[in-house]
Amino acid sequence: MYGIIFTPQKTILKIKKFEPIAASFFVLFISSFIITITNTNLILTSNIINLLPLTLVGVFGHIFGTIFLSLILVFLSKFLGGTGDYFALFTGLSLSSLVFVFLPVGLFIAEFTSIFMINDFIRILVFIWYLLLTIEVIRKTQEISLFSSILTITGSFASMVILILVISISIAGSVMVLFA
Repeated sequence: MYGIIFTPQKTILKIKKFEPIAASFFVLFISSFIITITNTNLILTSNIINLLPLTLVGVFGHIFGTIFLSLILVFLSKFLGGTGDYFALFTGLSLSSLVFVFLPVGLFIAEFTSIFMINDFIRILVFIWYLLLTIEVIRKTQEISLFSSILTITGSFASMVILILVISISIAGSVMVLFA
């Protein structure tokens, strides 16, 4: 976990070699919990019991989202000539989500100083850090070039947008048929 933050290239090669699945699920669970807490401001609310279902949905949604994203990224990287496997990529993405432990720092600083833009600034920095780690994980685990790994990320985003549009159009068409 130390290596993901300070020496990501060497660590990603070790991840590809050993694939520590158990550790990656643990880090993914913790980071999913932190993301959900900071997004719902659960730390600052006093009514935690009512937000428990929302927290569980957020945590498991992020975990399944990472599993699904890994599948899409492996497929797209294979299309671009990648030779790696799914588990190395999933493990790398899961361990890369460790950077999300810095999200509460922005929330606490913003609450302490009443300068709420600090929280947004730290969120952007953490997201950029995660995006750069993701590009490096794809590049190292799938053995493709930097350009191909950037294309893989862009292609996954485009495929998600297309999937959402197709689902939205299908739902709208179904609703129109019901009311016609």
